[in-house]
Amino acid sequence: MKRLDKPSASVYFVLILLVPAILVAAFLYVTFRWDLPQANHTSQLQYDQQTITVHRDGYSIPDIQANTELAVYFGLGAMHAQDRLWQMEVNRRRAAGTLSAVMGKSTLKSDQLMRTLGLKQNAQRMWQQLPNDQKQLLDAYTQGINYAMAQLTTLPIEFTIFDLTPQPWQPIDSMLLMQLMTWDLASNMESEITRSALLKNFGLDKTNEVMKPLVLDGVSNLTAAMDSSRLGPYFFNREATGSNGWVISGQYTASGQPLLANDLHLPNSIPSIWYLARMKGGNLEVSGATFPGLPFVVIGRNANIAWGITNMMADTQDIYFERINPSNRNQYFYDGAWYDMTLSEEKIDVKTEPLKPQEDPITLQVRRTRNGVILSDLDPRLKGVSFSLKWTADVQNGGTFASFNRLNYAKNWPEFKQALRDYVAPVQNFLYADRDGNIGYLVPGMIPKRKPYDGMLPKQGWRAETQWPDWIEFDALPQQLNPEQGYIIAANNQFIDPEYPYFITGDWSDDFRAQTIETKLMRALQSPDGVDINDMKQWQNDVSSPGAVNNVALLLNQLTPGQASPDLLARLTNWNGEMARESVAATIYTAWLYQMNRLMVADDLTRAPIPANERQYLNVLTQKLDLAFVSNTLNNTTSQWCDFVMIEPTQSCNAIVNSAFDHAINALSARYGNDPDNWRWGAVHQAQYPHFPFSKPERSATGISYFNGMLSTFFHRSIAASGGEQTLNVSPSSFRTDAWFMPFYGTSYRQVIDFGDDTQDAFINTTGQSGNVLSPHYDDMITKHQNGDYIPMSESKALHHQRSDGGNL
Repeated sequence: MKRLDKPSASVYFVLILLVPAILVAAFLYVTFRWDLPQANHTSQLQYDQQTITVHRDGYSIPDIQANTELAVYFGLGAMHAQDRLWQMEVNRRRAAGTLSAVMGKSTLKSDQLMRTLGLKQNAQRMWQQLPNDQKQLLDAYTQGINYAMAQLTTLPIEFTIFDLTPQPWQPIDSMLLMQLMTWDLASNMESEITRSALLKNFGLDKTNEVMKPLVLDGVSNLTAAMDSSRLGPYFFNREATGSNGWVISGQYTASGQPLLANDLHLPNSIPSIWYLARMKGGNLEVSGATFPGLPFVVIGRNANIAWGITNMMADTQDIYFERINPSNRNQYFYDGAWYDMTLSEEKIDVKTEPLKPQEDPITLQVRRTRNGVILSDLDPRLKGVSFSLKWTADVQNGGTFASFNRLNYAKNWPEFKQALRDYVAPVQNFLYADRDGNIGYLVPGMIPKRKPYDGMLPKQGWRAETQWPDWIEFDALPQQLNPEQGYIIAANNQFIDPEYPYFITGDWSDDFRAQTIETKLMRALQSPDGVDINDMKQWQNDVSSPGAVNNVALLLNQLTPGQASPDLLARLTNWNGEMARESVAATIYTAWLYQMNRLMVADDLTRAPIPANERQYLNVLTQKLDLAFVSNTLNNTTSQWCDFVMIEPTQSCNAIVNSAFDHAINALSARYGNDPDNWRWGAVHQAQYPHFPFSKPERSATGISYFNGMLSTFFHRSIAASGGEQTLNVSPSSFRTDAWFMPFYGTSYRQVIDFGDDTQDAFINTTGQSGNVLSPHYDDMITKHQNGDYIPMSESKALHHQRSDGGNL
């Protein structure tokens, strides 16, 4: 028998290194999975001598039942802490401006912004003004969080990496999250600065082609000193927000009862923004999407009503230029006199980096005028100009918190309205349906009355007439019950009566998504069977891009013969306009329009005498695709943005179309190879789900990354995505140099509800219930979400819904 050779020394060396590493990895894996909740499992908790029963279905969605509401809130707090403790810790630190104490200088700008905005002070005021019954339920919820934290033998792995032990949750932390939600859903400030910079450098006509039309009603003098554009690093990395929602009367439905559909468009993340839950106890019986850190369903249904939410885009922020006393920087001018600013000081702790000198706390002075905090103080480069931010969160009380909670109990339209009467911010449109067959909508919140000025441009803060004189009264806010047409569609577009007497916003989204919904509804109404819940699901996942076929025809008509290969020409000519994952034409179309967008704006930036600081900001406009702007330009041959002198000194959209095509094909070939089969939309359009803070910088919308993304492979997730900017299944592309085509924003939650058959109600999250990377429920919804599948919303059907069966509805 042949003698086996002895292993070499190198093999022994590898084994010496490998075996301990495997053992350590196995130990860590078991340790950090030890406290993971079990799916398809029932457990019990105790609260105030009451038993709380929690059944988790196959996706670990909890069904929480108890005899009283307070016990249910305790149970929800415990579930949030079990599944999302790191997310809750990050969010409360972000809102309080204390991230840098854990993560160092990389989050300092975020902390400086939040401290300047004063979210913590606003949260304290909210807590003080919260009604006693709401304080009681928040206390029960808080106890549940802290109970679950105390039961954990091992904290989520992020806490270990940062050597962090979380402090007990406090009710004010939940108030902080309300403030954070308000900030994240308001972006009018950015619109004002963008509009003003465009107006100053390109004039009114060009500005109105890029943004919603502006009427200079005597306010053109307010656009001077646009140094505010240099504040970009603090604000302009924020992703957009939006939503689709519609509700259909039973007269048009297969079940004879109302249908309600809603999907919210927010920045992608892992874990998801939302946490799905079902709750029942006392007078409470509600299911839907919750926000970890808050004790109620934000979007969902109870036994009697259902509601959805779309962003109203309401203008609740104004930028004010301030006139500062040259002899005293802490005085500002207003209505003929000098006034002292309100001053406060914030100390921000900053974690010291390894092998670096000890970091001293950063001292931040916050100055405030009657208009709001001086934002320009955030950037030391801003000299000679001061501007402040006025926004409704500064008058936020406990009303919004109480409104969401009371909404969970509402049984009819009057109670629905009463629940939202004290709502402050963020201003949203609430769609409504109930078991009695009613449909409606209501826009609650504090929207300022503005006369003689609207909120579309920055204002002169020293003029008394620029102040907000009052708020639109609740009963005068946009609302409607049982409209004659029998349906309501809200997709961030201007859907309210054009004769409405008050200014709501100049930042409505375009009508593309709303028109798609209405077109599909009109077609469905021609069927004698009526609209059913499967129609709603198909519409939510629709990837047809409005106007794409027409745009391609216009593009090809202007393309020089022979410029496109027969293969590319055939792909574009035969394309049906769907942004499907297997489509190559969708990729070429998007790249072509993006290059048009870039070339039109870059051409003007090259020629215009724009100061370097403003040019740097306006260059951001060349790194995105504004599909509405490009589509409108294609259909408007007299567009002033077509004066393309980079190639020829005459106005010509044709020149831009041809140059953009060449740039698009060259870019695609350079990035993905010369074979168009490698340009499939799903291959290049990968939805990113960044983990904070361990995803790579180029895979994160914020650009903040700890360890420079070394842990990204472990925590980050991505998936081939269909959809585009204007499709109902929203998935707009980024065109950052390091993230071409990648969507960082999309549909964060979907729900469909049929009051004719509760067992058909369904919802879906983007990633999974758990924030623990070692949990099987960290990412087990991603594929279902992308494939347009759903999970039962009702308890009875969910109990029999196992992951092993695929879970399709």
